[in-house]
Amino acid sequence: MVDVFIAGVADLRAYQVAVDAFARNNERLSVGDVVVDTARRDYAFSSRASLPATDTVGSRLGSVLIEGAVDVASPRYLGTFVFDTVGVAAGDTVRVEVRVGEDSFLRNESSDAIDFAVGGPMIVTID
Repeated sequence: MVDVFIAGVADLRAYQVAVDAFARNNERLSVGDVVVDTARRDYAFSSRASLPATDTVGSRLGSVLIEGAVDVASPRYLGTFVFDTVGVAAGDTVRVEVRVGEDSFLRNESSDAIDFAVGGPMIVTID
């Protein structure tokens, strides 16, 4: 399970995040579930009405505010990806990467793109 967070963004109205996970030998893991838990206290749009969406096949999640925008100074939750780790053994590592470009984006209240940076891949060791 991988939770995705955002921080340091002003005037956020909509987002979409797409990720991929790879096991040893660069084998792509399939997605078991994708969730935007709007009941979480740290959800980026928790104080506002929003329309979340998930896409298990495309390994994407997103949400849009019904109206207005929010400023996100400290880390806030966007969603969760659960990957199928069948065939991955304890001690193996999995590399998780955000797909940048058209698959992941941020939009402001005017629907203009918001520039953002993504850190390097996250490496997860399987228990």
